[in-house]
Amino acid sequence: MKNKIVKPNPYGALVIDELLAFEKILGVMLPKDYREYLIDYNGAEFENETFDITGKENQNSSIHLLYALVNEPEWASLQKVNKFFDGVDLKKEGYLSIGTDPLGNQILLKLNKKEFGSIYYWDHELPFSDIRTILLKQATSFTEFILRLRKAETQEEFLARLKKENPEEYQAIIEILRV
Repeated sequence: MKNKIVKPNPYGALVIDELLAFEKILGVMLPKDYREYLIDYNGAEFENETFDITGKENQNSSIHLLYALVNEPEWASLQKVNKFFDGVDLKKEGYLSIGTDPLGNQILLKLNKKEFGSIYYWDHELPFSDIRTILLKQATSFTEFILRLRKAETQEEFLARLKKENPEEYQAIIEILRV
């Protein structure tokens, strides 16, 4: 992976027996690239964390947290977060939540045979009727997703881009910033 790791194993190194037990519960071995990430970095933070949301024009998000295979803290636990989502049919449909953005939207890993290893974005604000209708595919693998991440724009960079792409919206924001 060429996206630099800035904080490996923030909640402790992975215990291989816990990985094997987790995979047994899931009933599937995790995709090789994601499995290696857990073994080597277990919830690590990356230097580049921003991604354009495929399927949503001119919208982006960032990784707030990639869950780790740990028991504590609960909010960072891959196992415990996914138990929380049991009632949402994620597991039944073959998805594993592997991270979250700052607003609580989930980054999902597809675990069934069709599109195994693909990464999806779940905007939890969308009306929920069928999980498959509200997920947006972001990448065909964990590695591809991580490589697509970029640095967040500074306010100055954002405003310069906005001025060029959407002068009316730029003016409206400038007026708000002056208040």
